[in-house]
Amino acid sequence: MPHNLRPILATSRDHSYDFFMPLTVMMWRKVVGAEPIVFLSETEKEWSEKSGQVLQEALTEIGVKWNWVGHIEGYLPAQCAQSSRQHAAALDLPEDDILMTADVDMFPLSREWYLQHDPAKWDFSLFYSNAYGEKYPPYFCTNYLAGTVKMWREIMGLEPTGTVTAQLQKSFDRHLCRYHDSWSGWNFDELYFGSRLKGWDGFPNRCQFIRREGGGPPSDRIDRSGWPSSYDWSRVWVDTHLIRPGALHDNWVRIRPMLEQFLPEKMAWIDSYLLKYRGARYYGK
Repeated sequence: MPHNLRPILATSRDHSYDFFMPLTVMMWRKVVGAEPIVFLSETEKEWSEKSGQVLQEALTEIGVKWNWVGHIEGYLPAQCAQSSRQHAAALDLPEDDILMTADVDMFPLSREWYLQHDPAKWDFSLFYSNAYGEKYPPYFCTNYLAGTVKMWREIMGLEPTGTVTAQLQKSFDRHLCRYHDSWSGWNFDELYFGSRLKGWDGFPNRCQFIRREGGGPPSDRIDRSGWPSSYDWSRVWVDTHLIRPGALHDNWVRIRPMLEQFLPEKMAWIDSYLLKYRGARYYGK
């Protein structure tokens, strides 16, 4: 099966998330061999403060060309970042590339698990399809949804305009009222995609449902809700949901050994980035 997987990562300027972006990109490259698509909410103007400059410099240094989501009046930057992922097929991309939504605060830890979507067998794959208990819940966990660019465009009703902004605003204006800060607003990305998927004529017969065991969180995840004092690398782990904010000292000393396990050759660069980010955010040393 050809490996043309493109994970989709997005962040707002929230320090709980943006710090992780360069690190998560490097983990996808190293562990899965996949090149992420990166979205930054709002515009270059909003990211011109010191910490935004540090992040952009870091992404440039590791060869990332990111996409601006744009400023969409009436909607939170976090909402724009979250939902940009389900609209990524609006970019100018090959139709047979496989797009997979992912979170910026989650590192992949297993290559094979992420390569289970085979377009020759399935039109769409729902990884961790049992995250919300029911066989066919009203919405599905964003981590992880995978299909070709062609299928994403079909399900989401997207046109390849080269940018997500206009079509994202169209989705918001039709299905989410402005200045809507609530549970449904925060989870709009999953709720809206769930409705689109269930209205698509390929659901459920042309979908692959990939289950994970252990409830919430799954047993093959290193999770922030029960972060271990050390890591057992003899086990097969799928991913990790990171403790946040990652740049804070007490959290960083627990995250760093994981990066050292997978990216030992990058640790000098990572440590330098950490210090620059801390300085920009006034975290201290």
